[in-house]
Amino acid sequence: MRLILILLVSLLLGGPTLFGQPQQNRKLAKSHKPFLQPVPAQKVSPGQTLTIPLKATNEAGEGIIIEYTWQKDGQVDQQRQLFRWTPGEQDLGTFPIIFTAIDTLTGQQVSQPAIITVNPIRHAPQLSLVSTTDLTQPFVEVIEGEDFALVIEGRDKNEKEYLKLDYHVDQRPGKQLENASFQVNERVATFLWTPNNRDAQKKNFTLTFSAVDPTGLRATKVFYILVKDVKHGPIFQNNTREFVFGEGKQSSLTVKATDADGDEIRYGVQTQDIQEGDYFFDRATGKFQWKPGFDYAQQTKPYALVFSATDGQSTVFDTLRVRVSAKDYPPTIGSLRNKSIQENEMLVLKLDVQDKNGDENLKLILSDDGGVNGYQFDPQKREFKWKPPFSFVRKKGGQQVVQFSFRVSDGQSSASQSVQITVNDREDPDEVLQEYSQYVEAARRINQELNVLDGTLTDVIKRKRGWNTFFDVMTIVVGVFTGVASSNIASEGLRNASAPIGAAATSLIGIRNILGKSLDKIVNLKAQIVALNGKIQLTLNSLDRKYGEVPTQTMMERADFRAELNELNKKVESFEEEKVTIMAGYANLPIKKN
Repeated sequence: MRLILILLVSLLLGGPTLFGQPQQNRKLAKSHKPFLQPVPAQKVSPGQTLTIPLKATNEAGEGIIIEYTWQKDGQVDQQRQLFRWTPGEQDLGTFPIIFTAIDTLTGQQVSQPAIITVNPIRHAPQLSLVSTTDLTQPFVEVIEGEDFALVIEGRDKNEKEYLKLDYHVDQRPGKQLENASFQVNERVATFLWTPNNRDAQKKNFTLTFSAVDPTGLRATKVFYILVKDVKHGPIFQNNTREFVFGEGKQSSLTVKATDADGDEIRYGVQTQDIQEGDYFFDRATGKFQWKPGFDYAQQTKPYALVFSATDGQSTVFDTLRVRVSAKDYPPTIGSLRNKSIQENEMLVLKLDVQDKNGDENLKLILSDDGGVNGYQFDPQKREFKWKPPFSFVRKKGGQQVVQFSFRVSDGQSSASQSVQITVNDREDPDEVLQEYSQYVEAARRINQELNVLDGTLTDVIKRKRGWNTFFDVMTIVVGVFTGVASSNIASEGLRNASAPIGAAATSLIGIRNILGKSLDKIVNLKAQIVALNGKIQLTLNSLDRKYGEVPTQTMMERADFRAELNELNKKVESFEEEKVTIMAGYANLPIKKN
């Protein structure tokens, strides 16, 4: 309609001229052709006035109007060439619009499309912080070693929009505290920080917490933090709690403590079960050295070591344990002395078996028996018994040497000991009994012969006819008497009784004149011989009563019996020799009969 009106005006004013002059008309149309600059896409929010500059021109520089086509309203300021529109809450969305520039003289026109997007109203996010610490102070004081906790909540009127919660330190975006925790769950974050000694040395921190929406709108909270230093004591860093030291081996362990303030640390150690002189401890380095011996290895429970660390003001303690691994010692057998025994004598060996480890499962064996039999060996009682028979030594009066070897084992190691036994020959009791009976029988025969001699001597005395004969008889009597007195068949009493008689007889020989003058001396001599004969008989009877015709084994083992038996043996042999001499002397006597 507006275009038609323009054409009519043109006809009325200059229609004949326009149509009548084609060359001029073409020139006029060219100079009045409009140009409209493209319009970029536009964004606006409800309640905000959108102003779009529209740049429309022609060569003539005049007669341009601007129109638009779209579903919404709006206003065009033709003089300033501006499009203005204020959307309402109902106008959210994207809308196309076409702007058209029209030349008022020629009616020529040009169009440019554009897009107008009405977005929701953008609201900046907000931050809300909750803490047990007073956050209203210019400097928030945090104590070293204590927790500083915050709950950060981001809020936004655009409830569906994502908010990015974050923080940084000392105005340096991206830098965070190494020992702090920052956990985000949608629009809520938790911040937990425990300042350490290094933080306390730095003292001042600036914490900036922020919430940013997708459009870049941001909310921030800034806190100035002052970390208050706290004096620290040493802290032990011993991870291993129990150690194993080998018996007899030099071993060590080193305790370690740290001090957050960097103070020098001195160490100490205390123990009740380890003697102070048995170990070495370096107070500067915390090194503990120990070479546990056998006695320490006998304790099965670990040894407690109480270590201390001090910085001069504070002292802390830590208990570590050391277990001693016992060394495996071989078992031992006590040294065995060589033995000397007689045949039929019981030999008992008690083996001294020891094991330093206290191993009760020791195995004791007789590893070499010297090739002999008849012994008894009890490994449990650790006892060896042997009684060699009378026939063991082959050579009469000789010896025979044998060796026994013993070995003990604990299953891993063993030890051995040997003993040398010398067996001496010994008379067989049966042979001794036979000899004893022979000796007794011989003594009885000699006694009988003495009785005969006594009768013969009596007869000689009665028939004596001369001094020479008397002297010869006295010589024989002295020989008999001396033989009997020196024999001492049975006892010291007999020898004592015989000595005076022998001495008297010897005196008679030395005093020939007295013998020649006193016939009574011969009678006395006969009486003494009879008395001696009776004493011999008494001694034999005493042997019979004391030992019996067949003495027991126990009696024969007695030393007094052996001595008397040997003495009897010698005297019987002496009597045998004397008997021959005496009998020969009697046989040659020049006896004259009445």
